[in-house]
Amino acid sequence: MAAEYKLEVLRAVEGSGLPVKQALTQLQIPRSTYYRWRANFRRRGLLGLRDRPSSHTRVWNQILPEESNKTLEIALLYPEWSPREVSWHITDQCGFTISESSVYRILKAEGLIREVEQKTFPASSEYRVKTAWPNQQWQTDATYLLIKNWGWYYLISVLDDFSRKILAWRLQPAMTAGDFSEVVEAACQATGIDQIESQNRPRLVTDRGSALISRDFGHYLEAKGLGHILASPYHPQTNGKIERYHRSCKERINLLVWESPEELEREIGVFIEYYNGRRYHEALGNVTPNDVYFGRRDSIQTRRRRLKGVTLARRRVINANLARPAAAPSVS
Repeated sequence: MAAEYKLEVLRAVEGSGLPVKQALTQLQIPRSTYYRWRANFRRRGLLGLRDRPSSHTRVWNQILPEESNKTLEIALLYPEWSPREVSWHITDQCGFTISESSVYRILKAEGLIREVEQKTFPASSEYRVKTAWPNQQWQTDATYLLIKNWGWYYLISVLDDFSRKILAWRLQPAMTAGDFSEVVEAACQATGIDQIESQNRPRLVTDRGSALISRDFGHYLEAKGLGHILASPYHPQTNGKIERYHRSCKERINLLVWESPEELEREIGVFIEYYNGRRYHEALGNVTPNDVYFGRRDSIQTRRRRLKGVTLARRRVINANLARPAAAPSVS
């Protein structure tokens, strides 16, 4: 039965000037039905008059209207985010949990989903030695970026293998052994590696580029007490985490044309701040690199589990109340 018809019945009874019982008799509407419609309308407006499943078929953890509205609000505020990123941002910032699949359904219903091809590496293609703590192993690599009227520049980065945090980076017109040494040195200064015993310092994974296998770079690493692991030939996934970081960076950076190195450098800085501090990494348990690097992951995941229990309990109560027919008032 259409919600508009039910609303017309409510208006007709209230505007008839007759006692409710008499008006309903003329309209051939049961009193229990009328009072249920009226209660639903007062509680939820026209939405409450729409036909819905009976209480025994209503999903107990159905997403609440205010949760759907907040999901749309966040998705519109951050249109570049995936449903997964929207889901975890809401969990951490909005006081309730919502699954990635639920976010996807809400956004798809509103035409806000942009289908993109997902490319992933199988776990078997990653480096076989897994790290267990920050600054146990680093990766370094370079990628090229085009600047209008300036030509190609090189983004050199150092990434912590355990947390995926970008420890240091530079935008350079070349990628010599000296350029790589400068960025690794910046990572050492940022992390305080020089203050710990040499046997506890990180090992550095690189590819076999000419600058990285040069005598000068080898001497620098030896002087710093850093071990050096060369990626296997024809197996780029050995250094895959920084490769994937550079790909993500270029997907964002290459959307625009850059006029100067300074302009590009500022934008890279903005992206790295987002990447380290606000981007949820699925491989990290959907926390940020900073969360892992600074030891916050366990407490965040514990808080999320508790919040999920609270969210589901609240939905259970509210959905049960919405599914329960309103009782007709007693007649004196």
